Amino acid sequence: MNVQEEIISISLSEEDLVEEQIETLEKDLRPLLKRKNDLRNKINKDIDKLFAKRRTLARYQENQKKLSEESIKLLEDLEVSKKCKLALEEMHASASEAAKDLLG
Repeated sequence: MNVQEEIISISLSEEDLVEEQIETLEKDLRPLLKRKNDLRNKINKDIDKLFAKRRTLARYQENQKKLSEESIKLLEDLEVSKKCKLALEEMHASASEAAKDLLG
């Protein structure tokens, strides 16, 4: 019986040591888990910011495309207006010459 009691005692001592090691490891693990969660939250916030910036960039690119199309149309209209202006100036010059010829 003495050997069995000694084996049980050794087993219990080992169990106590293992439980102490587990407690120590769990204590060491808590700050690491907190840091992991903090990092995960920070990463999620950064990802959300990136998605928001991506959406903003997409809107800006769409607006840029629209503005580019509008500026092309404006440049075309400017060319038409220049041609009209030249035509009007020519008509004015012709009318002025005709008026001089009639008066003079």
